[in-house]
Amino acid sequence: MFRIQAYLTIGILALFPLLNSCGTKGDPQRESPNLPVSNATGDWNSGGGYALTEAANPWWVGQTQKKVRYCILIDQDHFGQTLERSRELIKESISYWREEFELVRPVHHNGEKVDLTSFEFVEVDCTANEAFRLLEETKNPHSLKSGEECSVDSSESDQQIDLVFQLGLLSKRQRDYIRTPRDYLGLATRTHYDRECLRSKGFIYISPLEGDLAPDRGDLLENRWALGNGALLKWMLIHEVGHLFGMTFSDHFMMNPTLGYTFAQKDSEILSLVEGVPHFFGLPKSKEIKRCSEWGFSTRKKSVFGVDPQWKCIEVKWTSNPERLDENIWEMDLWSSQEEGSPMVQLGKMKVTHSHGTVRPQGYLVLPPGQRVFKNEKSLKFYRLVEFSENVYEGSFQRTSQGPASEDHSDLISRRAMVTFSDGYLDFGGDYMKFETYFDENGKQHEKEVAEFSSKILTVPVWNLPSEKLRDHLAKDKDKE
Repeated sequence: MFRIQAYLTIGILALFPLLNSCGTKGDPQRESPNLPVSNATGDWNSGGGYALTEAANPWWVGQTQKKVRYCILIDQDHFGQTLERSRELIKESISYWREEFELVRPVHHNGEKVDLTSFEFVEVDCTANEAFRLLEETKNPHSLKSGEECSVDSSESDQQIDLVFQLGLLSKRQRDYIRTPRDYLGLATRTHYDRECLRSKGFIYISPLEGDLAPDRGDLLENRWALGNGALLKWMLIHEVGHLFGMTFSDHFMMNPTLGYTFAQKDSEILSLVEGVPHFFGLPKSKEIKRCSEWGFSTRKKSVFGVDPQWKCIEVKWTSNPERLDENIWEMDLWSSQEEGSPMVQLGKMKVTHSHGTVRPQGYLVLPPGQRVFKNEKSLKFYRLVEFSENVYEGSFQRTSQGPASEDHSDLISRRAMVTFSDGYLDFGGDYMKFETYFDENGKQHEKEVAEFSSKILTVPVWNLPSEKLRDHLAKDKDKE
């Protein structure tokens, strides 16, 4: 069943931070969260519908959806990025979440789990008139006959469009619903929801750089969607596509509701902000990352890691022990260099022997009355989607003699160390050396060097850093600003 009057904006990136993170400016659903979504606007009418409690459900589940057919509409004159590059970035944003779901474990409820990965995204051609008609029709395209069951076959249709990426354009009806479209950089809006088979239709909108839909502000980067070959646009798309998979707003970098506006400002440190995409759920099994910072990385020169505070680049390489993957045993190599382009010097190797952490659920599927997908569960009203851990890895770090802070043989001693992974960052902790004052038996004052433990000495973002080609794009774009 559907409620067309209940256009539900489940993911928005507003230009004004004071706007509520869900709903559009002035919507009754913002002012009274307990109201049904049907009160969001008053001039669209049809039967059926869903309650606000289902607002953050994933748009599709693999149990009933084999393919998600999407098309792309773009205002080539005003959007600020080409159709070809936009198409690539849309595919990359979908792939991002596919890869992230490989790092987590699905949650089973009495043998059942919410399938978020088996359905395929397929691009199809469409015209604006066709796409808007399918999004705004009042007929339920998935209506079941009496006694008919939900199945992947019932979602198949050559004429079906499930999702429209609208780059720089909106229909008149959509403009009327959003009311103040120039207040938004992007949004994800579900226009239909099948409460029996848990299937959706809707659109993702990204604002143009020019024209009557362009944000009317002077503090935004003029070429923001072309910046870095589309790096910032990719972040926007990843955020909105995350809502399709049931990912709600969070403090994590990628699903933060202020992400778009924060990075699109002219005074943002755009070179550092858009040069990578942080992992959302966890550490991949093996990776090699390099990060350079004009501020350096550590103020404690004689720490267990031996990072000179004046050195600008750090590199971390790690692999899982293939014989003990189930125990999260890691080995990490740390390297450093004085500046970008300088030879890397090995600091040492960390061996992680055990880990502990906090399991966090991410996303929920609220089961509406009458749903025909999950039949084994009679008591629960919702399913958790996935779980991931914020882990603390503990072990020891063995310094090498090559490190910039290796001043004596004591630096080569293996010392305890730990690594905490949270929200896309690795925090390295361990012993650092400090001077402590003491008095001997004759009352004479002395100083001795002692080791003290800190859980946060060195912080490295675990991001997919760009290629040299993208770095060149970013540098050139920054010079133009």
